Amino acid sequence: MNPINTDALEILLVEDEKFHQVMAKKFLDKGNFNYRLHMITDGEEALNFLYRRGEHENSPRPDIILLDLGLPTINGNDVFDQIKKDPNLKQIPVIVLTGADLDQLPQNFSAVPGSYCFTKWMEMKNFMTLIKTVQTYRATFSKKAA
Repeated sequence: MNPINTDALEILLVEDEKFHQVMAKKFLDKGNFNYRLHMITDGEEALNFLYRRGEHENSPRPDIILLDLGLPTINGNDVFDQIKKDPNLKQIPVIVLTGADLDQLPQNFSAVPGSYCFTKWMEMKNFMTLIKTVQTYRATFSKKAA
């Protein structure tokens, strides 16, 4: 068994469409990030991962969450709301990835601290900069805590 790389950025991708899963991985690989990607395909499973329930009881706490809005079981809006209302989860940055026009979103995600919204695969320079910022913050914070 390989040891867990504690320097790797833990990324939770909550996306039900295979194409968008592949695109996210492609952009992350292009950014040369040291990361571990956990892919979840529906809202209920995402919450199980975050709350470490069932088969996810040993899941790592993600450093960042990439969240689609149009999810089966529990939609992305409700997952987002639960994350940001929970004192143990709300500090995790959430990047909402949507194919919708940002002006048409049902709530202003970017007004919530630690949340960002990008149109899928159109604003990737900003997306990559944000991932690098989280990675730098995590590395700095980890060194100070040690």
